[in-house]
Amino acid sequence: FFKENAVMDFPKGGSGELMGALARGVTKREGCSIETSKAVDEVLIEDGRAVGVKLAKSGRVIRAREAVISNADLTNTFNFVPEGAHVGFDEERKQLLGATNNPKDGSVPYCKSFMHLHLGVKAELIPEDAPPQWTVVQDWSKGIDAVGNVVVVSVGSKLDQSLAPEGYHVIHAYTAGNEPYEDWERFEHLMDDAAARDKDEEYQKFKDARCQPIWDAIQKRAPDVVKGACQVEKVATPLTHARFLSRHRGNYGLGIAPGNKEGWKFPDVTTPIDGYYRCGDSTTSGIGVPATASSGAVCANTIMSVFDQLRLNNKIKMPI
Repeated sequence: FFKENAVMDFPKGGSGELMGALARGVTKREGCSIETSKAVDEVLIEDGRAVGVKLAKSGRVIRAREAVISNADLTNTFNFVPEGAHVGFDEERKQLLGATNNPKDGSVPYCKSFMHLHLGVKAELIPEDAPPQWTVVQDWSKGIDAVGNVVVVSVGSKLDQSLAPEGYHVIHAYTAGNEPYEDWERFEHLMDDAAARDKDEEYQKFKDARCQPIWDAIQKRAPDVVKGACQVEKVATPLTHARFLSRHRGNYGLGIAPGNKEGWKFPDVTTPIDGYYRCGDSTTSGIGVPATASSGAVCANTIMSVFDQLRLNNKIKMPI
């Protein structure tokens, strides 16, 4: 159901190269640096202003000269600031997250989560005429957010062989934001215990059942890719999203529909705390690079003065 002649771009070298390019956009500037694998424990508030962050493991404090910007999901953006640190921020927290931060109790609505399947397979299992990406709709009479109904399959190594060892392909297939976290709540006690997850028969059976539509979608174009025939088989669930990506209830961003009857609106890039800003899917629809880039630009324009913006505009060389 794609428009004829439509194309999709894959970053050469994989998604890591895309992150690397974004990082270079920062580090190429004098005095700018990036630190990775440094979880933030707290955004520090002094006299009603965000003045820096405290790292989780080391406790090291990084002071901010101008602003603290959170690209975390909405829940973590609030959790970084302890309750009682700022009255206005607490009021916004209560308005958006409510008492339980659960949509059924009146919090801001969230999109559903994902099921993922990561595979490493011998190249011979992928037919030559198979495209590098395909999408399968199981039942057109159901909505796109029906459980397991829409599956996207990507074989990026068909375009860039450096993504897999010679003679192999990598497959990433996923249900497109249609996995309800509510169905996984009963397994939350297993989230931080891999050994317990492996031994829990109910969890394993449920995971296999929810992953089956992904296998079915892969086999539409690559029928020989079956369980047990792959060198690598990794399944990720909404619990994985919640744990590994630190996303509340494994959500795929805020589920705020245009003109919704409840009157929900996406939060602004500004917060009630002076010097504390947010970008990413807590301020716009969708997650990933598009949400971060678009909202990041809005956030940057908000922080900068008009004169700074004009100076940067003069540096932009647009083709005539």
